[in-house]
Amino acid sequence: MAAYAVCRRIDTVLLARWTGPRGPEWTLPGGGLDHGEDPADAAVREVREETGYTARLDGLLTVYSFQTVIRDSAEPIDHHGIQIVYAGTVVGGELCFE
Repeated sequence: MAAYAVCRRIDTVLLARWTGPRGPEWTLPGGGLDHGEDPADAAVREVREETGYTARLDGLLTVYSFQTVIRDSAEPIDHHGIQIVYAGTVVGGELCFE
């Protein structure tokens, strides 16, 4: 399970740059929940960790459930993921690189 935030300002959306197995990609700031962590708290934490900004969440946008096969290891892994996406606003902090 993972939580993300769509932080908009006028006509821009805050994105985080992530380098994965396919190379650099742009994505919403967010990621996996720590054990026992509230999804909203995880979204705020991930925005701070990945961008340096402090976010305020303004509401739930969507919950997305998906299945995929992960082929990074010798044995393919059937993965079921849930992504919780919030609307957010940047309220402080400074841009930094994780």
